[in-house]
Amino acid sequence: MADRYRSFSDLSAALEEGSDYEIRLRKGGSGTAVIAPHGGGIEGGTTELADAIAGAEHAFYSFVATRSRGNAELHITSHRFDEPRGVALVAAADRVLALHGLEGDEDRAVAYVGGLDAELGARVRSALERIGVTVPDDAPRHLRGEDARNICNRNRTGRGVQIEMSRALRASLFAGLGRRARRTTTERFDEVVAALHGALAG
Repeated sequence: MADRYRSFSDLSAALEEGSDYEIRLRKGGSGTAVIAPHGGGIEGGTTELADAIAGAEHAFYSFVATRSRGNAELHITSHRFDEPRGVALVAAADRVLALHGLEGDEDRAVAYVGGLDAELGARVRSALERIGVTVPDDAPRHLRGEDARNICNRNRTGRGVQIEMSRALRASLFAGLGRRARRTTTERFDEVVAALHGALAG
């Protein structure tokens, strides 16, 4: 589905921060940023996972859609994502890990690893595979994160990593993907957090 808003300025002119969406961010001292640009009700579970992976060490950012319904309309595709606070946080980072939620493949718990940081991407892939997450070798072209304008690649090195997680994988991390259900995490959530935090430390 095509984005309703082609830029954050378009979105912010039509919607209200604090009512339709909120920005969550936290600075870190490691030079690494963990982000979820389509968080809250857009790609459920990505905000919570990014926050946990970042912890107190890494910078954290999420654009969080908070409407009671119709949150998919707040999606701004990654190569056009230009919310100023998120762009600034990414631009100051040496490494970026962006988390996304993939629609489809709902019967399979899979993650596609993309982005231009091949070294970090390989560590992320290995970390996920070690805990039993399926990471297909060939991601569809639109999930590869190879566009230099992709928010994950707009850091100081021009290379970042993104993970596209299927709905089935994200659902396994929480009691459910609804707003309240996401407050309760599972043991699988802890496994994924530890695996990805470890990959960033490598």
